[in-house]
Amino acid sequence: MNKLLYLLLVLFSVVGLISCEDNEFLEENPKTIFTPDNAFTTSKQVDDQLVTAYLALAETYTDTWWLGLGADNFDVEDYQCGFGATGESNYASWTTNDFAGQWNTLYQIASYANLAIKGSDQVTWTSESDKAYELAQAKFLRGWAYLRLGELFGGVPIVEEYSEELKLDYTRATREATYQFAVTNFTEAIAGLPEAPAQSGRMSKSAASHFLAEAYLALGTETGNASYYQDAIDAASDVIDAHPLMTDRFGVRANPADGGTSNGAPNYRADGDVFYDLFRKGNYDAAENTESVWVAKSADYDGFMNYFTGQGWFGPNSDAPVFTVGANAAPVFRDLYWSDEYMEDGAASSPWSGSIDQSQYSGGATGYYCGGFSIARFAPTNYLAHKVWGNEETSEYWDDMRNSELNYSRIHLCLDQNHSMYLQPITDDMIVQRGGGFNQYFPMSAKVFNREDMWGFEAVTLSTGSASIYGRDMYLVRSAETYLIRAEAYLRNGQADEAADDLNALRTRANSAKLFTEGEVDIYTILDERIRELSFEEHRWATLLRIGGDVMKNQLMNNATFVADAPTPIFTGTIDWDLLPIPTDAVIGVNSGAVIEQNPGWD
Repeated sequence: MNKLLYLLLVLFSVVGLISCEDNEFLEENPKTIFTPDNAFTTSKQVDDQLVTAYLALAETYTDTWWLGLGADNFDVEDYQCGFGATGESNYASWTTNDFAGQWNTLYQIASYANLAIKGSDQVTWTSESDKAYELAQAKFLRGWAYLRLGELFGGVPIVEEYSEELKLDYTRATREATYQFAVTNFTEAIAGLPEAPAQSGRMSKSAASHFLAEAYLALGTETGNASYYQDAIDAASDVIDAHPLMTDRFGVRANPADGGTSNGAPNYRADGDVFYDLFRKGNYDAAENTESVWVAKSADYDGFMNYFTGQGWFGPNSDAPVFTVGANAAPVFRDLYWSDEYMEDGAASSPWSGSIDQSQYSGGATGYYCGGFSIARFAPTNYLAHKVWGNEETSEYWDDMRNSELNYSRIHLCLDQNHSMYLQPITDDMIVQRGGGFNQYFPMSAKVFNREDMWGFEAVTLSTGSASIYGRDMYLVRSAETYLIRAEAYLRNGQADEAADDLNALRTRANSAKLFTEGEVDIYTILDERIRELSFEEHRWATLLRIGGDVMKNQLMNNATFVADAPTPIFTGTIDWDLLPIPTDAVIGVNSGAVIEQNPGWD
């Protein structure tokens, strides 16, 4: 059992640094007043701070805002907004206090890292190498926090040491200095990190080098100093050399000799491909998966329920997976009905209700085939669902493994045996949304679903009609993203031919006939390829705000203004900012001893 990123659930706060006997607690002994200067007595307590920081970092990859909610890839569904302009991408509704949560998360991660660095000098270590490893992890985590702060907010106050003293006179460093602080931390971390993670979920040289490449790329973009682009290329190349792309099938569903099953579905998936294999439960950190650089482990059903049932929060039949994107990202099939012309006497009102062969399509509208008990909190934009792929008849981008029916499902069959369309594909024009308005029928990514059969689903959730997959991990870094970082660095460094080669490495792996020439590569080409490859994985807001300027604004205005097939735009104003606002109440307002300037466009 992998302990790091789901047994972390028992770590509630930094306050619990040390325990003491009850009788000691009753004594008037100053040693029981814990401060950063006396709280650490063992190296495990230092590591606990790192574990807490790792958990906070990993949780950003399960949060839909970090993954791009309101950006150019997906948004709150139009029907959930009363068919009005109230989605996340209604930027006119944003306030200067809306991003305090993101700000606080990043500074908390940096604070945990600073506390671990401070505590490392207070305890006895088994060896100097153990101490060096802990310090390397702490410096990586601190560097990561400041990289993201710089990307999202620009220049921010840099806090290098943990302190309990109240400080109300912080000042902002420049964005360049913020990025440089991240680079320094990553560089120092790499010197003390192992080639491979010592434990699943821990840091390695390659994972740190990936973010070092991103930080150098950010520095180059911010300063115009081309030498940073070469630094980014070098760091990215180290990762790519150590973690080549997977190009052949592998793992739990790729072996034709495997006669095993899961929920009656055969382990071997004959129509699978390597992209499909990358996102199967059990394959994320498999030894043969060279593309995997850094993975966050999710709890399996027993591990998750044993913890939460004990807390009284969820019962044993609860549908509460750690990886929660899936339940939010599928259409609500139970709310989709036949349009009038397709209604038939004796048949159900929906293609996914009525007389359903439960042996083949267990659960109907809330079963595995329809994505489980989906709540559709967000939907893909037209950009993600359609624009970057084009159409089957004319587009040179359609023929792509990542856009296959298996990996990005666009077709669902009628499951009602009493309807003349039984087992025929349903198209948009055949259905309507309950309550009126346009229907919410959009593609589903195999990265977050196993809608093709019941393999991997937790049996108890199938029996309760709320299909869910537990123990589904998350990529924090795949080398596919490193290729895209290097491609951007090459492009900015005047090496468009090399940039095309990196993009084509991904497109060749995807069996796409369309390959880029150097003259076709620009920053928009790279952003398109990032969305094809990394949707539901990358921190899309960090990518867009790092690039900034007109590119960021064009991406949002041209691609984020429509949700699924919504008939009305979410936002039609202008974007006068290219950074998130510094939280007014939580930061600017309380910093009474010095002025923290607000970012342009938020006055």
